[in-house]
Amino acid sequence: MIGFFERNPLYKVKWSFNFPTLKASDPNGVYYSFDNWNDFGFRTTYVLAAKIDGKNLGIIGRVKVSHFPYTGNELDFVSLVSGKFEDTIVSLGDRDYYEFITKYLNEQDLKIFLERMGDLAYHKDKLDQLILEDKRYLNSLGHGVIQDSLLRDHTVSEVKEQLHRMLINRGTYHEAYSISLYDESRNEIFCFNKDPLRKGYYPDTLYAVVGNNGAGKTFFIKKIINFFKNSNNYIENYFHDGSEIVQFKTMVVVSFSPFDSQFPPSEDNYHFVGIDYNCRLQNTNFSRQITHEIFQKVQKVGFAYQEKLCKILDKMPFDSALLRLKDKIIDMSLESHDIDNLSSGQKIILLSIVNLIITVSEKTLVIVDEPEIFLHPPLIKAYVRALEDIVRDGNGICLIATHSAIVLQEILHTNIKIIDYDINDHRQVFKTVEAKTFGESVGRINDVIFGTDLRNTGYYNIISKEANDSEIESLVPYFGNEAKLIYQVYRKNGD
Repeated sequence: MIGFFERNPLYKVKWSFNFPTLKASDPNGVYYSFDNWNDFGFRTTYVLAAKIDGKNLGIIGRVKVSHFPYTGNELDFVSLVSGKFEDTIVSLGDRDYYEFITKYLNEQDLKIFLERMGDLAYHKDKLDQLILEDKRYLNSLGHGVIQDSLLRDHTVSEVKEQLHRMLINRGTYHEAYSISLYDESRNEIFCFNKDPLRKGYYPDTLYAVVGNNGAGKTFFIKKIINFFKNSNNYIENYFHDGSEIVQFKTMVVVSFSPFDSQFPPSEDNYHFVGIDYNCRLQNTNFSRQITHEIFQKVQKVGFAYQEKLCKILDKMPFDSALLRLKDKIIDMSLESHDIDNLSSGQKIILLSIVNLIITVSEKTLVIVDEPEIFLHPPLIKAYVRALEDIVRDGNGICLIATHSAIVLQEILHTNIKIIDYDINDHRQVFKTVEAKTFGESVGRINDVIFGTDLRNTGYYNIISKEANDSEIESLVPYFGNEAKLIYQVYRKNGD
């Protein structure tokens, strides 16, 4: 018997859906309960709680365990830990589960335990082989226990990199990294720095490129995509070959713009989230197609991903429709028409969030092209916060192309670059932002980023031209504070 479990025995219990905490009278040990969660016909989930040295730790994680091929039999953990089924058992836990076992089991006990549980994060080399073999043992619904149950809440990259690292030398789930992007002259455009071990909150997840229409924000994004997808055969003189974009393991591009839809389709470690308007022009019912895609993906993901989605939606209290949707997901009563009744902006947010929750893991670069196009200000802010939460949780980076001051309020000025076009050199140039933007007012950000251009348009332009015309005085009572100030300045200067 493994030493840790001699001191802290395994107890099988039956818990309801809410999984109550342990009682004060319960002895030290690890308690496990079969969860009736159904993964397309597979029931493999077990919930664990623990009481160690008299301290009630409550729920310490979930683990999915199964014979391979799947038998449907409920498993006895005492038999598993004794090694009775070592040759046929496969398992995969969540992050909390691995944090518990790496904290409380010594090196020898941990190794034996992982071997006897057939842990796929520990034996990562077996994972690819089992994914292939899984196709030979599909159930009547056409699903496999590895791909559609054990991996339902994980990406393969997360298992092989982050979860594996936790088990080998007791590494951290998140790891610090730095990835730079240089222009053709080796001037640094961005240095994407991640330090997940930094204490306290620090906004190191969001970056942005801004610029006027025609400055080339989308062009810049497409160059990054091309560099990432074709790094071994990259011949364009746009980025210096010392750029480290290839160090990102995955790229996710989000765009719902009807004007810049020529993004490559998803393949391998590159994912496109949005609408290909070129392919769908003959079918104008985009909304119904988006509804179908959202519904299918919400149904397909497992408990952990659904839990993440609900936490994100819970941070949008101003949107009653999305909150009702969250309740439907929790109650497992979600139907297609619940999504169909949402607005286009709500659907876009939901489709984007669901896809990001599924695809983002460590060293994922998420690129979002102009999120403000279909969203009103509260949804823009909520969406940007959702982006940060999801990408931070996965230890990735998010680059946003925008011209919205509301977006820039959420991003450090050190993480923002202004794209401009140098007419003389016929190339794009990247300028730093000197004034602080994080938590700054919209007016101040607009003035700093677009100041000269703004003052040549709109009410600025009207007031500057008409300030000395007596007839404009009749409009002054209708002016806002800024318009009044501008009017007074021009009247005083007479210019």
